[in-house]
Amino acid sequence: EELAKVSLYRGLAAEKDRNYEATVKYFEQSRAFYEDLDEPEEVAQRYLDIGNIYNLRLADYMRALDYYAKAAEIYSDEMNDRAYIKVQIDRADVLRRIGQIDQAIVVLEDVIPEIDNEEDPVGWIRAMQKLANANYFASQLIRARELNEETLEHFDYMEEEYPKLNFKARLPGILFDAINFKGMILAKSGDRDGAFAAFAQAEKLVNKGGQESRLALLYNNIG
Repeated sequence: EELAKVSLYRGLAAEKDRNYEATVKYFEQSRAFYEDLDEPEEVAQRYLDIGNIYNLRLADYMRALDYYAKAAEIYSDEMNDRAYIKVQIDRADVLRRIGQIDQAIVVLEDVIPEIDNEEDPVGWIRAMQKLANANYFASQLIRARELNEETLEHFDYMEEEYPKLNFKARLPGILFDAINFKGMILAKSGDRDGAFAAFAQAEKLVNKGGQESRLALLYNNIG
């Protein structure tokens, strides 16, 4: 097990250094060690880690889908529902990126009913907002707006019902995406005043939360 952990730590260090080919190599080594140790959930986690590198760092979406499928199969066999759902959400996001929007919608509509929005509010909100995004790109603006509103309403609900969790402060990136997409939906629907109000809210969130890297995206949408 020590060798599996060492390979994992080397992979994480390589990722921090942006050496993604080395990251994949070390994650694969870690996966192989865990496979020899017969620890399927660790194997699945490495498949997920590698899928995320291909998805988020290397933009090799077909390989990402392959690794997500391997992780999902193991999580399904192990009956780890929460992990399986997380992989499916990531898989749907990749499908949207490569233009398979209808398939992305099908995947998300399959998993969302399986998520308890109070036991796993983060997973539910991620899935709902990604479903809103997919509908937006499918030009289903009414549906996208409904889903986006549900997402933002659940943020408010969690903040009011569980104030000690500081729910919005814990998830500034997801909250920004939801508010920014609200502006995009309203702009595409012809409600410019509503769109600018949403973008202003998103800008305030960015400045407050130290997410300056998101400003370029926001200003591009405003423009």
